[in-house]
Amino acid sequence: MKSLTKRTWGELFFGGVIALLFGIIASVWPGRTLMTIMIFFGVFIVVEGIITVVISIMRRAIYERWWLALIGGIIGILIGVFTIVHPFGTTLFLLYMIAVWALITGIISIITGIRLRKQISNEWYLILSGIVAVIFSFYIFAWPRAAAMTMMWIISAFAILFGILLLVLAVRIRKVAKEAS
Repeated sequence: MKSLTKRTWGELFFGGVIALLFGIIASVWPGRTLMTIMIFFGVFIVVEGIITVVISIMRRAIYERWWLALIGGIIGILIGVFTIVHPFGTTLFLLYMIAVWALITGIISIITGIRLRKQISNEWYLILSGIVAVIFSFYIFAWPRAAAMTMMWIISAFAILFGILLLVLAVRIRKVAKEAS
């Protein structure tokens, strides 16, 4: 138990420091952090695409439709390269996809809420959620860069809070481990 507690507090402390550092860096340089994350994501997609291509070619004698995996791998490689070369463009595309989803969901919620007025009470919750979704989508469409930076600030605030909580937990576990020995 003592060695487990020693190891656990150290792992938690290390995780807390990393989360805290990431959160601070993301809050100081949100744009650079977002672009770095997108580039890492692009590298991941390229590597996964290459692995898929290699495996599909190696297994072509076994699988009748091996060429589907090959096409998927090639598309993954192309998307990954695009993401690496144009990280901001990829971020904008993802933000616009979120905005379209929020707009459609919001409109459907508003229409559904209006139609359910006579059948349920408090339908205004559904209507209000639809209005919030539509406003959110307009915010992204109107100010995509601000939406991306807001997203990074939320992520950085989460990372900072998460890191602090892990550090506090690590110190408490360390204290318990010292008292037990």
